[in-house]
Amino acid sequence: MEDTLLGSGPSMERIRNQINQAVESGVNILICGENGVGKELAARNIYRKSSRQEGPFVKINCEILPKMMLSSKLYGNEGGFFSGTEPNQGRQHKISNGCVLFFDKIHVIPLSIQAEIFQMIRRDKLLQPGLNRSKSTGPLILSTATHALEPDVQEGKFDEKLYHLINGMQIYIPPLRNRTEEIPTLIDYYLEKYAFQFKNSLPLQPDSNVIQQLMRYQWPENIDQLRDVVQRFLTLGDWTIIVEELLSSARKTSHSLNMVS
Repeated sequence: MEDTLLGSGPSMERIRNQINQAVESGVNILICGENGVGKELAARNIYRKSSRQEGPFVKINCEILPKMMLSSKLYGNEGGFFSGTEPNQGRQHKISNGCVLFFDKIHVIPLSIQAEIFQMIRRDKLLQPGLNRSKSTGPLILSTATHALEPDVQEGKFDEKLYHLINGMQIYIPPLRNRTEEIPTLIDYYLEKYAFQFKNSLPLQPDSNVIQQLMRYQWPENIDQLRDVVQRFLTLGDWTIIVEELLSSARKTSHSLNMVS
């Protein structure tokens, strides 16, 4: 799992400052942004900088969270399962004061389960048996959503109480197409990261023309797509082919390169 927030542009500086503020405040945090922009990466940065870094990072993928499994997941019973936990923490966890509870794509959870989550957190039912509740603060809640949740709350699609509980502070991560100045840095990072894996000792940097074309592309899948593109280059060894593939894909999916004529 990557744990570095790359880039030195204004967007990334703002996000780093917000993360530092969030860590200092200790409040629950809602991270919003399109798929592939790095929301989980931001959450893990918060975790690693927080006072809870020695505790478990408990990830719940809300897209695959069955309603009947919710209570067992949160209580750590045998029927439950956790994904993305930190090393040496084991596969089963009971939620405690020292943990970070990470709801990935919390907006997809049905309203009935949202209310149950709110009630369990508020009533301290997430704490391990035997803990001194008078001294407990409960887990730190980090959540992600692909869009702002305020309209969902107003339309009755998201539980208002849960929204206020998870939204002690909100961090927005813009799509890659709105921070294209980061693309050269990201390309360099992924070339270096994957060169050994692809047995390529001298990664070829794209020339300025290729960079310009990549910076004009809309990147519908954001940083995840850029990483895949670099891996594709390391397989093919030709940036021209990569750009042609992006152009073809853009035409087929109505994502244009917005080239300057």
